[in-house]
Order: sequence, then structure tokens, then C-alpha cells
Amino acid sequence: NLSVQLFSNTNITIQAINEYYLIEIILSSIYAIFSNIKTNCQLQKSEENHHLVISENDFSRNMYYWPIVSDVLNVLSHEYASRKFFLEKKYFLTWNEIMSWFQGMSVNHNDIQSEFFLQTNTNYLFAFTAENECCAMTLWTIIAHIMKQDFLEMTSMVINQLFIAIKEWFSDIGFEQYTDIIKDQVTFHLPLHRYISILTYMSMNYQNGELHNLFPIKNERFLLNLAIFPLKIQVVKYEIMTNAIWSYYGYEMQIQSNMYSSIRGNICSYMNDADIFLLQIISTLVNTNTFMQMFFKSFYIPGWLVQNTEKNLALEKSSYITLLEGSLIVLSTIVAFTPHLALDDFERRRIELINTLAVQDCHYSYLDEHIAEPKGVSNAKHDIQSILDDIAEYILPTVEITNGPKQGKYKLKDLFWEVDFDPLHVLSRINRRDIFETTMQRYRKCIKSMNKFSYEKNLWPPYRLHKPKDQFQTNIRCILQSRYLHGVLFSICYWVIIIFNLKTKKRFS
Repeated sequence: NLSVQLFSNTNITIQAINEYYLIEIILSSIYAIFSNIKTNCQLQKSEENHHLVISENDFSRNMYYWPIVSDVLNVLSHEYASRKFFLEKKYFLTWNEIMSWFQGMSVNHNDIQSEFFLQTNTNYLFAFTAENECCAMTLWTIIAHIMKQDFLEMTSMVINQLFIAIKEWFSDIGFEQYTDIIKDQVTFHLPLHRYISILTYMSMNYQNGELHNLFPIKNERFLLNLAIFPLKIQVVKYEIMTNAIWSYYGYEMQIQSNMYSSIRGNICSYMNDADIFLLQIISTLVNTNTFMQMFFKSFYIPGWLVQNTEKNLALEKSSYITLLEGSLIVLSTIVAFTPHLALDDFERRRIELINTLAVQDCHYSYLDEHIAEPKGVSNAKHDIQSILDDIAEYILPTVEITNGPKQGKYKLKDLFWEVDFDPLHVLSRINRRDIFETTMQRYRKCIKSMNKFSYEKNLWPPYRLHKPKDQFQTNIRCILQSRYLHGVLFSICYWVIIIFNLKTKKRFS
């Protein structure tokens, strides 16, 4: 359209910004659009929540907001505009307020006593689309221009403003202590959290930023409050798998969980990977025992496993086993997973392609569309073919009776199954255990074909604990020294060895 052609010209855009208040006009337009479609946030106790969030209606459902958001992306594609957007405090504060309207939207309720329980959440499709298009794409567009040390001070200032916005959000929703989170609720939409996470990652890896300067927060309670909402989303993945906790809205919850981890539209890099990295950061800044206690309590573990209570369990034991397994998977992910949060990161792109091909043999078009990585306006994928030439074998297309055009597929080479296949990475990109089991079957088949596996023994998934590339990755692994974690692991061993053996003896006595 006309605005795309107009704003693609750098000189015209700069002149419009300096002489005709272009950024002010665009921001005020977006502000006016979204301020008219707000509703009350349903997080925590509704009577104590004064926060407003964007709601779905005909206007938002039909994406009438997209032309103006598209203009924002086109304008910010110029480095001058992105720098101006962050440096001018009034611009970013306005954008912060707009983003806060996405924070905590589309809340799911599982409490049968709640007035919202019988109100089906049909808002989730719009919520994922809107946050991705308005918040994520804007951030990636800006980051493309500031991945250099010159912007370190500016990035630090922006992160500080985001902390202030988060504190205001906590106050607005009536949230004071991480232990007060209502377990029967969840929102997948936390753009303020994700901006903090992604900007911190970018600064540490490309601007020589140091974590203690980017996170100058000594208040441990605030850091744990910051962690609990992203952690809740990780817990919900496995609550859904129990088929007990979210059974009433299981279908809607499964769709949302799939979208959260989906490689389609690059949502997982912005949502899942950003949330995991934020948990990694906070795990290094707080007391490890306190973090582990919060972590395992979120998965319902202490009341069942550590305290070894057999009576008055809220769930079937099989559900607790699913949650325990999920907690160990998420903990392993926090310790070992490297998120994909940088534009045009060749090594992370290579790992994404290897693990996508581990799940299934793929056409080039599928890989080009579904590779899980940040989506910037100028994000080039020209090196996909060179990576595929290295890691995969090309399978020629088969000719069917219809003689229609067919694409060949790429199959992962055996060497990369043995060296680079990472089950934790695969689990972070899927939510269906049957897909993971199929992937493991492909892995076993390959290892057997290489004569590196005895047929009589079960084959465990490989655990890829790579050498730390910096002090931050070393610090993450220090959480494994937690005495609380050791107590949980001891209880697992006790439960498996002692309790299981006692029941076996009784069965055969």
C-alpha cells in the first residue's frame, strides 16, 4: 500500500519524524484504537484487580488495527526511528502502557466456584495473534538495529522502565507475594516479562552487558514474583497432560499450549524461549533453595512426594507422576537449554533444523516456514540450504499415479542423531507426547543401525549438557547444588526403591 512505499524511504521517514511528528501520530493512533476495546483483567481476585486489558470484539477480531501496526513496523525498520523510539522517554513510556494492555489478557479459569468458569475462553486465538503481531514483531524490528555495544546504556534504561511497569502491573492486579498466585488461573500473555527477558539476552550476548547491571534488583521477593507467572505457564503444560486438572476446558487449553510452543509464526522464540530465559536469569539471582521450593510447589510436588502423604490427595497418583516428570523436564530445560532469542543466529538455526528433522523428514518449504527463530523484518534465511547440505540427506521425490509435482524431503544424517539430537530441545517445541515417542523411536532405529545399541536394553534419551560458554551458563548450573532439590531427588529414590519394593513384596506374598 501507499504507506509501505512511503515509509520504505529512509530520508522521507526521517523528515516525517523530525518535522511532522510521525512517531507521535502513529503512537497516539494505536493508543486511541486499543484504549477503546479494553475490559477488566480477570487475574487473581477480580474485586481487587484494577488492571485493564484488550478484549476481542468485531474490531479486533477483523484485525482493523493491523494497518497502523504495519506502519509502526515499517517506520521502525529504519535505525534512526528505532533509536528515537527508545531514546525519547515519552515514546517508550507510551508504548509501555500500550503493551501493559496485553499483559494478563485472555485468562483461563479452572475454579468451578468462579463466576468466569462457565464462560468459555474464545478470546485466545485473537490474543496470541495480537501479542505476536503488535508486541513481538515490534521488538524484533527494533532489536535488529541495536545489537551493538553503542546501545548498551539505552537498553539498560529501557529494561529499568519495564521493571517499573511490571511493579505497577503487580499493584494493579493486587499481587503482592508469589505464594499468593491462584493456581486455578493462567494467562499465556506476558509481553512486559518477555521484553525484559529478550532485551537482557540481547544485551548480554551482543552489547557486553552484565547481568548485575541490567538486573540491579536486590529485592528477592520481587524477583520471585517476576518468575511465578512464566513458571505457571510451564506447569500448565503438564497439568493439561494429566487430563484431570483442566479437564473441563481441556481442548481449549491444549490449543493454547500448542500455540505457545508452536514453531509456526515463530511464536515459541518470543514466548516459550523468552520465558525460559527469564527463569534462568532469576534462578541465578535468588537463593537456590527458595527458588527450588517455589519451583516444586508450583508442580504440587511437596504435598505428595516430599511429605509422603497418602491420604486426602486432590488428584490420582498418576497425575502426580505426570507433574513430577514435567517438573524434572522443565528443571533440566532451565539448566541446559539455550534459547533462540537472537536474529540471524547461525548456530541456533542449525540446532533448530537438526531437531526439526529429528521429529520427521521434511520438505524444504516446511523447514523454511516452520523454523523456530525470531522474526524480524529483514531476517534473512539464505543459509538454510547450506545448513541442510551439511546435516541432511536429500531424498528424491516419488512419482505418484497422478503425476503431480512432488517435493523431495530432507532426512537427518546418522552422525547428527548421535552427536546433536537434543530431546529437551524437541520437548520445548512440541506438546504431544506421542510425537516425542515417535522421535525417540526414530532415534533408537538410527542408533541400532549404527551398531551402537544392544537390542536387549532400553535406550534412554541423550542428555546434552554442553560446556558453558560464559559465566552466566555456569551460574545457572549452580542451582543443582540446592539442598531442597537434593531432598526432592532423595524422596524420588526412596519412593521408587522402598515404596515400590514394599508393594511388590505384598503383591507376591
